Amino acid sequence: MRSLILPALAPALALALAPPALAASEPTQTASEIRGPGDLDRAELLGEVEAILAKHAVPGAHVTLTMGPDIVLSRAFGTDPSAGGAPYTEQTPARLASASKLLTALTVLSMVEEGTLSLDETLGSLDADLPAHWHAIPIWRVLNHTSGIPMIVTREDFNALSQEEQLALTPADLLAMIGSEPLDFAPGEGWHYQQGAYALLTRSLEKRTGMAWTDLVAQHVTGPTAMASTGFAPLAQQAAAYEIKDGELVQRPGVYPAIFAAAGGIDTTPADAAGLLLGLSQGRILTEETLRHVALDAERLHRLGRDVEGEGYGLAMVVQRFGDLTFFGHSGGGGLADIRYAPGRQLGIAVLTNRAGGTGAATEIADLIATRLVGDAHRTPRAATGS
Repeated sequence: MRSLILPALAPALALALAPPALAASEPTQTASEIRGPGDLDRAELLGEVEAILAKHAVPGAHVTLTMGPDIVLSRAFGTDPSAGGAPYTEQTPARLASASKLLTALTVLSMVEEGTLSLDETLGSLDADLPAHWHAIPIWRVLNHTSGIPMIVTREDFNALSQEEQLALTPADLLAMIGSEPLDFAPGEGWHYQQGAYALLTRSLEKRTGMAWTDLVAQHVTGPTAMASTGFAPLAQQAAAYEIKDGELVQRPGVYPAIFAAAGGIDTTPADAAGLLLGLSQGRILTEETLRHVALDAERLHRLGRDVEGEGYGLAMVVQRFGDLTFFGHSGGGGLADIRYAPGRQLGIAVLTNRAGGTGAATEIADLIATRLVGDAHRTPRAATGS
């Protein structure tokens, strides 16, 4: 994996549109027009994207849109302050943060497809060394956060650890914290978005396969799609991300213990994100049957907030409909990244930015593009939910 070096920060907030249409890697093509319903004005869409980036003071970003075998939009915006204010490009390192879970979802589904794993397999069957009161929990409930396994990152003993101690945590440490604790809720009777259960699930998968988790991701996802610049990034080599404090642009590190790699801490580039989307359309990771009927399986979705039927949090991914199209994917970093894909139409959207701080910018842009292409998001009216 590449080494990410963080040069000294150059305080720059200017948003400058990068040169048009970055070239796609062979064997793909860069289509000249975006194929959407009616007349989709490329210049108007890019203007709306620029407005969102300016509103959230995003230094640099990249937007990719794929349709089947084609990259129909690949556009960089603004600058990379870590490179002395150089233009943001399709090779600029970018944090996925929680969008790392999409790689986890695809890795697990690939293992299911090859017969190494079953989503209905219980934790006890996978790893008898896990606490006995976890043994009956099916793997898919860990992935959609309905297992009831106790939270870790909200615990006092976890938060009392120094940054260095958190980064050095092992699976044994996690089990010492929560292994003897009762479940937070009976499996299926609640939802806790968390990291610790992912860490312990992937530790068990490592025991079964004899491979490190990051090697499993490489074998099943990043290798087949030639994502050569994607992998877990230690703190000192992490892609740069910025927030604004007292009117100044400052770096904001993300603390991702290596044991949480399945939940966050993977870095990538826009070029690699495009490779992922094209790999999905070309069947390099999963078959179309698995993408449409397992990844989007409504029986394994947990509905959240204003989600309507057939939407929610699924197998380490968010499932959402726009118009008549269903996407799966994940956002990360409160707006740093958003990657989503719609089987059937083989439509992919990837938005990567270097603006931390919970702006929601990447998701706002991804939602905009999905809406312009296929129609409005499905949402239960607020009055009906009280939210």
